[in-house]
Amino acid sequence: MKQKELARYLKAVLLFTAVLGVLLCALVAPRLGENMIERYPECRYLLFPYLAFLWVTAIPVYTALWQVWRIVCNIGNDRSFSQENARRLRMVSWMCGMDVVLYIFAAMVLLITGWLRLGVLLAILLVLFVGISLAVVAACLSHLVEKAAALKQENDLTI
Repeated sequence: MKQKELARYLKAVLLFTAVLGVLLCALVAPRLGENMIERYPECRYLLFPYLAFLWVTAIPVYTALWQVWRIVCNIGNDRSFSQENARRLRMVSWMCGMDVVLYIFAAMVLLITGWLRLGVLLAILLVLFVGISLAVVAACLSHLVEKAAALKQENDLTI
């Protein structure tokens, strides 16, 4: 598979992911909030904080997606192994870590207020697992790309 073709496929996956995220934040999350209010009317005051929290946690996700988009553009331009891509992967790792910290904070707030239910805890644990996994993978890839870029630069200097 050629690099430009690979870049096109990766861009399609990124666009699909971004659209799916918007649909989840704009349609599914408010509907889940309304269902929560129907089941527990006493927690009506939690609807806006719940939606605001989900929208705030979408910021690091879309920042990471933008950085990955820029990496894919570099792959399409035959600049896969560059210090720039290593820096962007490090940024993706930090964004994943930021999301993990936000969800840990949310779990603590819900625990203190007494609203940490089993379903919410399982969802938070899933997000934590995925976020930590992606942060570690992005950090490892950043390290590998940085080493490959150094080797490439050294090789380019050799006649």
